[in-house]
Amino acid sequence: MAPAYDRLSVMRGVGNMTTIPHTPPARPQAVITPVGQSAAASLPAPVPMSITAADVWRVIRTNLLLIIVFLILFAILGYAANVVLLRVYPRYTARGLLQIQTTVLQDPVTDKFYEMTEPRLLTEQRTQAQLLQTEYLFSTALKENENLRRTGWFQSYIQRDPTGRTPDRPDVKEAKEYLGKWFRVRPLTDSALLEVSFTCSSPKDAKVVLEELVRVHIERQRMVAAERNVAHNQALTRMKDTIDQRLAALTRRVRDRQAMLAQKGMGEVGVFSSKEAELKALVEAHLKALGKAGEAKNALERVTAQLARGETLGEVEKAVEMDPTIATLVREVVSMEIQRDSKIDSLGKGHREVEALNRMIETAKQKLESRREELRSRLRNQFLDTLKGDAAQAAADAELIAARIRDLKNELADLGKEVANLRVDEEEEKQLREQQQQIANKLRDLGQIQSAQSQSKIEWAPNGWPEEPELPSFPRLKYTLPIAIVLGLALALAVAFLREFMNETIRSPADIARVGQLALLGIVADEADDPQASGAALAIFDAPHSVIAEQFRQIRTRLHHAASLDTTRSLLVTGPAPQDGKTTVAANLAAALALNGRRILLVDANFRRPDLHRIFDLPNEHGLSDVLLDSSKLAATVRETRIPNLSVLTSGPRPANPAELFESHLFADFLKAAAESYDHVVFDSAPLLVVAEPGAMAARVDGVITVVRAHEESRGLLQRMRDTLRQLKARNLGVVLNAVRGRAGGYYRRNIRAYYNYQG
Repeated sequence: MAPAYDRLSVMRGVGNMTTIPHTPPARPQAVITPVGQSAAASLPAPVPMSITAADVWRVIRTNLLLIIVFLILFAILGYAANVVLLRVYPRYTARGLLQIQTTVLQDPVTDKFYEMTEPRLLTEQRTQAQLLQTEYLFSTALKENENLRRTGWFQSYIQRDPTGRTPDRPDVKEAKEYLGKWFRVRPLTDSALLEVSFTCSSPKDAKVVLEELVRVHIERQRMVAAERNVAHNQALTRMKDTIDQRLAALTRRVRDRQAMLAQKGMGEVGVFSSKEAELKALVEAHLKALGKAGEAKNALERVTAQLARGETLGEVEKAVEMDPTIATLVREVVSMEIQRDSKIDSLGKGHREVEALNRMIETAKQKLESRREELRSRLRNQFLDTLKGDAAQAAADAELIAARIRDLKNELADLGKEVANLRVDEEEEKQLREQQQQIANKLRDLGQIQSAQSQSKIEWAPNGWPEEPELPSFPRLKYTLPIAIVLGLALALAVAFLREFMNETIRSPADIARVGQLALLGIVADEADDPQASGAALAIFDAPHSVIAEQFRQIRTRLHHAASLDTTRSLLVTGPAPQDGKTTVAANLAAALALNGRRILLVDANFRRPDLHRIFDLPNEHGLSDVLLDSSKLAATVRETRIPNLSVLTSGPRPANPAELFESHLFADFLKAAAESYDHVVFDSAPLLVVAEPGAMAARVDGVITVVRAHEESRGLLQRMRDTLRQLKARNLGVVLNAVRGRAGGYYRRNIRAYYNYQG
């Protein structure tokens, strides 16, 4: 291996390069997994089948011609259907307006009229609408109205016996069902009107049937009003009899009350005479008695307070001094004092006789004071008893007068109630006599009232009578044609979306997302949509400013982010089926990596349909098949290209056992030798699901890139591709969606235009 490596180094002029670690013979991992995440978490999960507004618009644009054809076809069919229906099944609708009578007689006694309120009017509208659609009305009109029975519409329901053995009988049930369906009543909002209509095949019959149905209803309303007037008459008569009876009883009661009041001293209602004078005198006496009782009470309280303070009572003291015994004792004391004073003058104070007189005077004074105290106590008690008796007597007199006053007031209150009742009875008697007179007048004028009340609640509105329709109500071209166009549009859209949902091919990144657990490395436009890259197999080099070249540069960038290119040395480009652009993608991806300054070896590993030698215009006599058998031929077999840093190893002659070669150690030796000389080795291989060689290579390279051709391969095929790589434990780096068309309904036409506009 060393000589081959030296020769290759000299040939490329890079003898001073550093040796790169070789690629191991097999890769156990199946997917790219960032540090700290599981494989399932690192790849997008399958996206459920859904449709967005952009998808809807795309489907419409894709099937625009189909939609236009359907619209034109159904427009023609709609016009033709209108002509046919007009001949076979014409329908004419007669219409009229009914008006609710909003002025209503409320009270037959007072002739009081009132205007219907809005809620009452709405209720009356709904009521009349229901009454106009009852089976009773239909049955009455069909059985009794001769004008309606003579119409051609009614005659069509007569069951005739061709033999003439049985009389003709109309099918009333079927006719009522038709009326229930086609006789319509609709209240008009913000008005007192009802719109009535009837539809049938004859314009004349439509008008007649509508008029007769409404006529039967109005006559029925008038009959009900007449019956109501009779009931009013009877109610007035019963009311008069009741009032007469009440008035007679009330008159007797008034007379009895008047007699009773006169008997009790009331000459006139409201004049109390003697009863009132007596009450006035009692009130004055009661006031005086209350004054005396108060004075007695005050005197008693004053004396009691003086005694409590120990004060003497003047009245008691006067009575004590006027007592004869007290007066006698006082005279004796005075006489002895005079005698003592004379003895003192003659004998002196210390004389025996003077002292004896002093002792006698002291004894007399004690006796006097004892007598005074005894008399004072007795008189004080007598005085208190007298005051208490006076106070009790005054209070008793006042209470007696108050009791009489209460009795008289109660008597007067009863008389007042009787007077009030008399006044109520007199007022009621007056009202009853007025009502009696009013009812008598009403009964006299009842004929005029009944004539006014016999009007129906609903009548034909002014200018509301139905006219014979001139134009059919069905079919009408202004309705038939739009309906047909809408049906055509709906059917066209249904077909378009059915095609969309039945199409399992991969057309956009959304389809790859629906498969799930696959990373999208990028998309490549169809070369027919990129005029600069048209016919250029190596667009990234031959047309570097084209959209396709830019897309390959984007794939290179995403590949760098999807897997570390320093460790991902060998790449296998494959696909699920032939003709999906694997070779073109592999060549442009290798060129993109080479233009980025990396040394790239592009290997044609498709022994069955090799194509790299045609793209790079190289001979294919020797190639990979020779190098696998003898790795020393690597340097001599590799061919340089016009792209810097890019070398190509063609397939060479087809070996007899290509799968066995890739599964053997010879392929591992080749990977090791190539890794020592190049930064990356890119393999263009056969379809993975068609032949065995890509499967043998996938588990040994560092990463696999799947190429899928848009609009050609299905999601199921891509899912099989994903599952196969997983079973092989290959490292699936992602998917390149190739040949994405930008035609109407496709993807990225506007992106291509925007790219070139931006480039100037």
